[in-house]
Amino acid sequence: MTKCSRKLKNTIKFKFILALIISIIVGNIISFLILLPYIDNKIEEVLTNRYEVIVSELKNAENYEEKLDSLIDTCEKLGYILTVNKNIDELNLTKFQKKKLSENNKFICLLSKKTRAKAVGKIQDTYITIELKHFSDLEFFAARLNKLILFINILICSIIISFVIRKMTKPIEKLADATNEISAGNFDINIDIKSNDEIGMLVEKFNSMAKELKNIEYMQTDFINNVSHEFKTPIAAIAGFATILKNTKLSEEERTEYLDIISDEASRLSELSSNILTLSKLDNIDNFKDNKKFFLDEQIRKTIILLEKQWTNKDISFNLNLPSISYYGKEEYLMQVWINLINNAIKFSKENSNIDICCYRNSEYAFVKIKDYGLGMDEETKKRAFHKFYQGDSSRKGEGYGLGLSICKRIIDLSKGEIHIDSELGRYTEILIRLPYE
Repeated sequence: MTKCSRKLKNTIKFKFILALIISIIVGNIISFLILLPYIDNKIEEVLTNRYEVIVSELKNAENYEEKLDSLIDTCEKLGYILTVNKNIDELNLTKFQKKKLSENNKFICLLSKKTRAKAVGKIQDTYITIELKHFSDLEFFAARLNKLILFINILICSIIISFVIRKMTKPIEKLADATNEISAGNFDINIDIKSNDEIGMLVEKFNSMAKELKNIEYMQTDFINNVSHEFKTPIAAIAGFATILKNTKLSEEERTEYLDIISDEASRLSELSSNILTLSKLDNIDNFKDNKKFFLDEQIRKTIILLEKQWTNKDISFNLNLPSISYYGKEEYLMQVWINLINNAIKFSKENSNIDICCYRNSEYAFVKIKDYGLGMDEETKKRAFHKFYQGDSSRKGEGYGLGLSICKRIIDLSKGEIHIDSELGRYTEILIRLPYE
């Protein structure tokens, strides 16, 4: 029971209702305190007017005693009590009140908290007191009415606010349940709440987050499956040919061939491991630091020289337009970008074809464009070209592991740049990189 009460006290609903009730009570108290002086003023005005009428009539009366008796009866019928005293001590007044009466021959005594309100004055040698006959009843009724209004206000407001809070907290409760599902590893969840307020925005963001987490989970699973598959193929080849090499009847030529295959597969494993480590490292970096100045055109020329063996084997020519462009960035990582992109252009180019490479700049960006006239890409391949391990159609299988463009995209993103692909299947592929000057 204690735990339930503590849990209830911590809810938004309880806090909201409590705040509402307190505000209603405080509001009624303040209203009453503001209204009380107004009520006193009205009572004083009524008593003063009645007193003035009585004094006027007594002064103009031919028979003072007879007129006084008549006024007592009249006041009784009108809801007043008119009393006459010969001695001031009979009035039960304080010294201050006696002094005031002696100075002015009249004073108004408002004793609302003591359920009394009266006007006292001196005419000739008598003291006349007039007070409200039912003032205590009126005050009691006003107090009861004030309490009743307060209760009704609290009841009505509590019902209304309970309905409003129920409507407000219902999506929050759904959101809490959905959050528990997310924390339990269930990302296949969607909250169906349509609203234009802050809660609707929160639900929309939550659904977007859940969808993104689901995609990440899928990508992680797919990444693990692809890594396992890509490692399994060369390992199986190495193990298979290593077993064959145990055969002592193999010729020297066959033994050399199998050793070359094992060496090639080991190189492929080394390249795959290196790419995965590079991608993992890049995924854990928020931005590049300690950038240095270097020249993009020189870096691209060095890359072409580095890949000379690959492009000379296919008799590929380069059309270069590389004016001198300085840039502040992460030199070693951008070198990896040019190696991957130019190597891809060579791999997918036809023999005796050309590769166009140019760079240029404006006041805000440096641009690098690499274009080959080889296999090209279809629309599906263009959309998924930067996905990890994606290798496009069957014509691209065996040409790599599908990590090169993923690495390039990550490096360009960390450089706060952009990379775009324009391609037509069977005709060309053009890669445009835009790097900002910071």
